[in-house]
Amino acid sequence: MENILVISNILLWVVVVFLALLSLALVRKVNSFTTMDMTPQQPDMLEVGSEAPTFSVRQLDGTEVTNQDYPNKEIAMIFISSNCGPCREKIPQLQELYLKAEKAGIAMLVLNMEDVERTRSFAEEIQLEMPLFALPTGSNLINQTFKVPGTPSYYIIDRKGNISSAGFLDNKWNEITAKW
Repeated sequence: MENILVISNILLWVVVVFLALLSLALVRKVNSFTTMDMTPQQPDMLEVGSEAPTFSVRQLDGTEVTNQDYPNKEIAMIFISSNCGPCREKIPQLQELYLKAEKAGIAMLVLNMEDVERTRSFAEEIQLEMPLFALPTGSNLINQTFKVPGTPSYYIIDRKGNISSAGFLDNKWNEITAKW
């Protein structure tokens, strides 16, 4: 009986020492994170102030639109995807914003990063009341030319054809569009 108590005491101390070492290792790991740069990284997009690339996109009805169709006009390009939850959440806001943008003289292009068929069924499913453009992967290089980091994201092109703002649809986007 005494042997069992001695063995259990030894095992208990082994477990205590193991947990103490594990705790020390965890503390060291957590402390190493505080020395890292924890500032949020901006996505790798076209630089604000740089000239916007030329583009050509087709609406679902086949109408081709290029940046030359908007001389001396500000252009807001919003990139979405039908399988993107945050994009779906933003659709009602974007539909309201489309009308405000029109009144403010801003061309708002909503670009779906999928083929025409999927884009058309997405537009019907959500009963979209604004033009939607399809950007099929492979045949349309806008997502590469504009370095689209993901969805929902945007570029705003000023009247001179330069990138004036870029990023995800977040607080910065809300601040910009509140002025429309």
